[in-house]
Amino acid sequence: MRTTPIRAELDSGAEFSLFEGKLAQHIGLDLFAGEPFAFRLASGAPLDSRILRVLVCHHALGDIPFSARFSTAPMQTNILGRDFFDLVRIGFDEHHSEVYLSALRTR
Repeated sequence: MRTTPIRAELDSGAEFSLFEGKLAQHIGLDLFAGEPFAFRLASGAPLDSRILRVLVCHHALGDIPFSARFSTAPMQTNILGRDFFDLVRIGFDEHHSEVYLSALRTR
């Protein structure tokens, strides 16, 4: 498996994280080998995805094994949702536009 840096938005309103499907291929995974997962977007439109096991690597958090969903359709923004929040401690300082993350030691 290969690694690649990506940008993802934290979204506390999203139950699940969702990434651009092309990323799976870029890191050496077969997108369609993953378990199918159907999303329903806020607009009501369906969006198919696949669940693949990845390792999220962050300089301050370390390596976090994670079951990520990858879209089978093009996307503009990668989303880290509440499924990722379950793996880290997260805090927001809205006044200063800062986010604090730390790894949970008991996973």
